[in-house]
Amino acid sequence: MIPIAQITSAAGVGGGLPQFDTSTFASQGFWTVVSFVILMFLMVKHVIPAINDILDARSKSIEGEIGKAKNMREDAEKTLADYRKKLKAASQEATQTIESARQDANRQREESLAEVDKEIAKKRDSATEQIELAKRQAMEEIQTMAVDIAMLATEKLIAKSVTKTDANKMVTEAITELKDQDINLH
Repeated sequence: MIPIAQITSAAGVGGGLPQFDTSTFASQGFWTVVSFVILMFLMVKHVIPAINDILDARSKSIEGEIGKAKNMREDAEKTLADYRKKLKAASQEATQTIESARQDANRQREESLAEVDKEIAKKRDSATEQIELAKRQAMEEIQTMAVDIAMLATEKLIAKSVTKTDANKMVTEAITELKDQDINLH
């Protein structure tokens, strides 16, 4: 065992902490400078070049990524410009298609209206002709009936002297005879 007196004298019990002992400052300063120089030499020789290599590699990697990003951005801008051109062309084409369809619809409507007008005119002309024909036929029938009635009435009047009641009776008989002959009065 070590005696306590030696420990206390080695620890510098009387002078305080050994790092603040002025008799050891020179050797402490020397070894601190030597340790610092060795540490700096090792840092400059091994650590700093390794860090520089890592930073250079990272810088190159970042520059490569930036270059790729620029290329991708340029490609995206070209694609966007192409898309906008196509969208504009499609919009113009849609507008033209709509306008063409509108013009076709208007043309077809006009053609349909013209055809309907022609058809109406034909039907009106045909109806007018039929009405005129029916009028002529009715007039001819009326004339024929009037002649027949007049002839029958005359025959009856010549055969005997007629009173007013006899004349009415003869006209009624003439009408009945005509009905029997299938002549329609309207």
